Amino acid sequence: MINEDWLPHRRAIDGELAGYLVPAAGEPGRFAPVTIIGTIIEPETGPLPEAEARALVEARGLEELHGRWWAELPAPLLPGVLDASNPVAGWEWRLVVIVEADEERCVIRPQDPAREELESSAVLPVPVGELLRPE
Repeated sequence: MINEDWLPHRRAIDGELAGYLVPAAGEPGRFAPVTIIGTIIEPETGPLPEAEARALVEARGLEELHGRWWAELPAPLLPGVLDASNPVAGWEWRLVVIVEADEERCVIRPQDPAREELESSAVLPVPVGELLRPE
């Protein structure tokens, strides 16, 4: 569940949620720009002034979700939808892609699914925390 103090940012062009501004502890007026799944957009910059953080979320918030990520999943991933919020011993870090994301959940699937995984996906809670890592 998204923290109540996270400020949503919607794209100017269409009003779609692009990410959040997370207030920096002990740094009034500074924010970490994060995606809709709670991953930091540019961690190396540290907290930014509000206008800069908003501009970064506007420009890259949704774009950041594309590409490959790592998640712990069973191999093979059985057909259907798996709740992957609590990885089990024996699951492997696998390359995945995000197929759907919103304020409540992030749906992923294997990057290169085996034949038996073509109808498989997994769901992570939002924010994803350490359950999903960028490649």
